Amino acid sequence: MTTATAPAPTTATGASPHLLRWLLRLHRPALYVWTATVLVLAAALLWLGGPLTDAAVTGWRQYDACRGATTCAYDQDAILRYKDVYTYTTWAVLALPLLVAGWAGASLIGGELESGTAHLAWTQGVSPTRWLAAKLAVPGALTAVGTALLVVLHRRAWLAGEHGIDTAKPWSSLETFYANGPLPVALALAGLTAGALVGLAKRRALAALVGGLSATLALWGTVQLAVPRLYPAVTTYTGLRHDGPAGSGITLDSGVVTADGTRVPDVFCGSAEYPRCRAVYDKLDAVGFYSTYHPPLLPLLAAPVDRHRHRPRRRRAVRGGRVHPDRAPHREEGEHRMSTLTPGLTRTVLRLHRPALAALTGFTLLAVGLLVVLVEFGADRARADLRDCASLDSVCPAGHYLVDYSYLLDRIGGLTALGVWAVAAWAGGALIARELESGTAQLAWTQGTTPGRWLAATLTLPALALTTGAAVVAAVFRWAWNAHQDLMYDEWGAGAAFVARGPALIGYALCALALGALTGLLVRRQLPALGVSLALAIVIGQLLEKLRPHLWPTLPGTGQGLPPHAWEVPGRHTAYHPASHFWPIQLLETGIVLAAAALATAAAFTVLRRRTA
Repeated sequence: MTTATAPAPTTATGASPHLLRWLLRLHRPALYVWTATVLVLAAALLWLGGPLTDAAVTGWRQYDACRGATTCAYDQDAILRYKDVYTYTTWAVLALPLLVAGWAGASLIGGELESGTAHLAWTQGVSPTRWLAAKLAVPGALTAVGTALLVVLHRRAWLAGEHGIDTAKPWSSLETFYANGPLPVALALAGLTAGALVGLAKRRALAALVGGLSATLALWGTVQLAVPRLYPAVTTYTGLRHDGPAGSGITLDSGVVTADGTRVPDVFCGSAEYPRCRAVYDKLDAVGFYSTYHPPLLPLLAAPVDRHRHRPRRRRAVRGGRVHPDRAPHREEGEHRMSTLTPGLTRTVLRLHRPALAALTGFTLLAVGLLVVLVEFGADRARADLRDCASLDSVCPAGHYLVDYSYLLDRIGGLTALGVWAVAAWAGGALIARELESGTAQLAWTQGTTPGRWLAATLTLPALALTTGAAVVAAVFRWAWNAHQDLMYDEWGAGAAFVARGPALIGYALCALALGALTGLLVRRQLPALGVSLALAIVIGQLLEKLRPHLWPTLPGTGQGLPPHAWEVPGRHTAYHPASHFWPIQLLETGIVLAAAALATAAAFTVLRRRTA
């Protein structure tokens, strides 16, 4: 009797392709983008720490020499340019590695599981454990080198301007503190791990992307709350003759101490040498200031963050109008059956856009709810603060009520604008590119739906939803802004709050949707299209915010002679916009973004027509 011998399993070094070479080929687009990103940021940081810092230091020396002089000339543009470049590069060092890590970890793991490529690799002698280890280790090592370089260059640029530029960020500024230390690396590695974990759980690229980024951002928020309390802080006490609580560093708490040892929040009055401040401190029975803070420490030099990359997905084979069962899971087949059968184009688009519509509806309701709560309850608290100030001989905690009302309203405006951009970019870029990437759009075109009609329906229904949601938010936001004008600051033209209380919010949403559609048709891959379209929408918003003061002629004036609610032009202290200029500027900005949306939409139809001709 003959005994059969089982064949030995294929090893990774046998017939299967070399894992490292295969992995680098799959990550090649990501490697190119990461290399370009590191080089661009490194060049910006070298410019910041070299010529830009030198020019800003010279400008500040010229400004210091002007004190007491009748006429003055100094390079204000160099000072402002240093501030802008430092802010942008700092946030790029903090945010870009996290976004890339979450995107790469989620999209590569979730995308391969969704398309079935991972299962194919496991049948070629690569074990699932080895496959996952290589996907985490190789991109992690490459991104660690890039992020370490960015952190070192950022710290070098910060040190170059620390003592020569009066407005340079101190080490205790949270953005500077984190960008100069190891936190970006840890958060990037956490983002990669979270993306991989969610990708393994969800097996869908887009769901893994959202879940990984949400987990990473939640971890970031937890770290910011916990880090200042992980190490013992120092508390110092000073007399009332000082200008306020003493101590330089990351402040946890500060205020005044009463005779019985009670700590009272700082009233921001100043030294007791001023009679009004002395009266305030006497009523509080205050005997001194206190400050609890972390003194200057040298932030540790950080190691780089991790970032994973997106890999091309294998297209599913379509045979006889059906997805071949060996190429895609049955869940995907059912998911796209409605595009294959096309029971109605409108119903099809609504089903495809259902997650985006649900997200937009939830975001709109959340924004409206926050605005209503702020108007109905935040204003009462602010007025209570004002009454308390009046009881202290009109010495008020500077800006306290602004934090309660005006500041929070401005933050809601910013979140609303960014949220609409994100939903629009996702609906335009990700959904359109996903149908092109998976072949569902091409399949729909064979079922009696022309490419032009498909694109028109895909854009029209989300555009209507975005217009409705943005109009509701803009109307409620404008009501909240006008409800308590005495609690509002005068910088009505600055920030996203300007956009959020007029038709410009609708224009920006439609522009982001059109840019997303154009990007999706050009890139034809869902996650790169999402990132590029969202980045373009944000860049357009930043450029128009810089251009906004110059859209309408200004009036000359400065200081106390300005009318109520005048908006001083940033960088030009001798010109301002009165409140009556709000609508001309708002409508001009709306027209610009709507024109950009129209051009992007026309370009999208042109691209689609040429590619399907």
